[in-house]
Amino acid sequence: MLRFVLKETDEYQRLTEFMTRFGLEFGDDELLGNQVIKCWKVVQEPDYLTGGIILSKRQGEYILNGIAVDAPLRKSGIGRIMVNKLITEVRKMDGKRIYLAAKAPEFFLKVGFEEVTGNEADHLFNCGLCSQKGDKCFPKIMKIDL
Repeated sequence: MLRFVLKETDEYQRLTEFMTRFGLEFGDDELLGNQVIKCWKVVQEPDYLTGGIILSKRQGEYILNGIAVDAPLRKSGIGRIMVNKLITEVRKMDGKRIYLAAKAPEFFLKVGFEEVTGNEADHLFNCGLCSQKGDKCFPKIMKIDL
């Protein structure tokens, strides 16, 4: 039986490289004033990376800045476990909500996020400048109130 472990990590670069393989983009975060707060990885022992999630803060708001699960393990519950960990941590920091730009909004609806209407969070994301928007990516800005 495979054993998976969720643990905090400082391997931001490794996580972003992993997530980029699944179509996520990183790079313009610095322009938005992105501050990485915590990262977690899911590994199959000893250290085979199978998932990761990144929590950031921008302009006083908590951001789920990236999440990915290795393709063969999707629908295994790993994504939900990571999101629940992130929510728990933001609550411990007295956060009131978490925002994200979702490429897979169906998953986030299932774990309690809702689509943001209007321009409530436009200032937190740079989706309009992304080369994938409208081609490979049709992001939805979402949030969960805690």
